[in-house]
Amino acid sequence: MTPSKSCISRNNSSCCVLFLALLGLLFSTGCAPRHAPPRPAAPGSLAHSVVQTARSQVGIPYKRAGISPHTGFDCSGLVNWVYAQHGFSLPRTSAGIFGQGMTVPVQDLRAGDLVFFRIGKQNRIHVGIATGQGTFIHSPKPGQRVREENLFAAYWAQRKIGVRRVL
Repeated sequence: MTPSKSCISRNNSSCCVLFLALLGLLFSTGCAPRHAPPRPAAPGSLAHSVVQTARSQVGIPYKRAGISPHTGFDCSGLVNWVYAQHGFSLPRTSAGIFGQGMTVPVQDLRAGDLVFFRIGKQNRIHVGIATGQGTFIHSPKPGQRVREENLFAAYWAQRKIGVRRVL
């Protein structure tokens, strides 16, 4: 008798349980994030302060070429303003900022790191600030406001082009 016939004839429920367990294992590993979310920054650290400053701007409207919480921000304006509050001077554009600091593998992402994406029909560079909790803060586009979003959401994961560390 072959093992499969033996299994079928002896106990169908055992085979079903084993099959379902293996199927569950297969799906659970396939659904896990590719990279573990980064750990948040220690309270009182520079990275923690940068993230808190960025969070304080959530809700500010998007403004093309905006550089101020009083008038609104574009993505690089938000990053510039947040880092300037902590004594850093960065280039004005997302493309310019992308050349700053050191390249960091996504799996080594930390709070305060800058995350970059290619978005829109013109394939522009977009930038946001990683929180260290699997999210990032950015100023998305006209008609929207500064917000915190899931860094590992499909939309952003497909468009991510790099991480830079300037802290």
